Amino acid sequence: MEWINTDLNAQNNNAVGFIYMIEYLPTGQRYIGKKQLYKTRTKKEKYKNGNEKKVKVKSESDWQKYYSSNLFLKSKLKSDGPEAFNRIILQYCYSLKELTYREIEYQIKNNVLEDDNYLNDNISGKFFHKDLIKNNQ
Repeated sequence: MEWINTDLNAQNNNAVGFIYMIEYLPTGQRYIGKKQLYKTRTKKEKYKNGNEKKVKVKSESDWQKYYSSNLFLKSKLKSDGPEAFNRIILQYCYSLKELTYREIEYQIKNNVLEDDNYLNDNISGKFFHKDLIKNNQ
């Protein structure tokens, strides 16, 4: 299943990633997250004289076939296949800080920790669904 609302020109305009929503069609449950378009890794480069230098290598990430890190969605992808999902790009971002900020913004605006239609169980690894439920009881 392809991404919906993809603007391939955004990649050529220095976008570093995007905010996405994945919808599991059988239940209508959703997940909001972020994905980087590129990954950077450090590798050692050896010279003929024996010296080594660390070099950063940038390559495209797996964004085209990405279905989230959420364990429920991963298991449903295996059992139901990609046809059971809508993958929607909500917004492209042009810096890593903006990417993180926009992810949090979308998650809070959509009330992902308190709305049972969302599969998110935390925001930024700091705010957890289980903590909010305890405080409301």
